[in-house]
Amino acid sequence: MEKVLKICDIATMEEASRPLSRIRATGPVGLTDNELLSIILGSKAINDYQQLDLWHMTEEEMLSSGMKKATINKIVAINEYSKRLWRHLLHLKQFTDAPSVASYMEQEMRHLDREELRLLGLDTKSRLLYETTLTIGTQNMSLVSTREILISALTKRATGIILVHNHPSGDPYPSNEDATATNMVKSGCDAIGIHLLDHIIIGEQGYYSFKERGII
Repeated sequence: MEKVLKICDIATMEEASRPLSRIRATGPVGLTDNELLSIILGSKAINDYQQLDLWHMTEEEMLSSGMKKATINKIVAINEYSKRLWRHLLHLKQFTDAPSVASYMEQEMRHLDREELRLLGLDTKSRLLYETTLTIGTQNMSLVSTREILISALTKRATGIILVHNHPSGDPYPSNEDATATNMVKSGCDAIGIHLLDHIIIGEQGYYSFKERGII
């Protein structure tokens, strides 16, 4: 879809209708996403940000849409801060099932244009000890090093691990290579007393859990 930038000059609005006036009077709940962004960015105009899909655009795409560099920098900072805040809120949460893991990972991973494999290391209470990216751009899960995964888990003293990767195609259903690599990692984990708790594949509209499907 072509990205269109639509602008409404805030200066032409009546004072009571302006986003800043409304948030002071009634709070933020009644404001649209675009109105909230106009306050955060200090903009003199309301832009049709929803059509731009800001959170998943590159800086080059935002520049080509007509946005100024200073505004882009603010959006990038807001995006990163929101991710960190979301992660902080979930950091001490127990990852006891696939939905809890998916909610932690999918917002960041479902729109990636390259395949990435992440490793979550958990303690005995299923709380997150660490997260690391094992591969970027690897199209074949059979290339994943089981040895690297096991060394990482042992070094960080994780008692359980969860593999998470995305499918840029949008379809979370596993390939044969995904299944083969998962079985190899599980065998390695079983041999040294580390639990492979799940392998979750993130797609555009959902996820696939090897644990939920009874495969591991």
